[in-house]
Amino acid sequence: MLQPAWLSNIADFYGSAFRVLWQDEELVLCRGRTDERSRSGTILIKAAATDRPDPATLARLAHYYGLRDCLGDEWAARPIDLVQRKNRSLLILKDPGGEPLTGWIGRPMETRQFLRSGIAIAGAVNRPGFAGGSEP
Repeated sequence: MLQPAWLSNIADFYGSAFRVLWQDEELVLCRGRTDERSRSGTILIKAAATDRPDPATLARLAHYYGLRDCLGDEWAARPIDLVQRKNRSLLILKDPGGEPLTGWIGRPMETRQFLRSGIAIAGAVNRPGFAGGSEP
């Protein structure tokens, strides 16, 4: 995956190299090391993939940031901050670990891995607080 040119400027700010985890025409998701923003030592950055993003893309980043109090650290990449760096909006997220599910699409999966993943996903969406729900 190509590394966006602006990512090196962000890496200079955080003092770390970032790796692209996922990218489409609209957004890019990157992981990098930093000790000041996350207990795990890594953060995620989600940003527009182009220099001139559609206003709807920026609105989606702001909307996701607005959901920060509804998302659980155990199962979501919870927003920490929405910042402007080098004329670019960056959504800074806590890194829960793992890899994006998009990497699983279109390839076979071993039965054991499929079942473990399915159980973990079902457990995550069944937790209190998922999608704004509350504990019974």
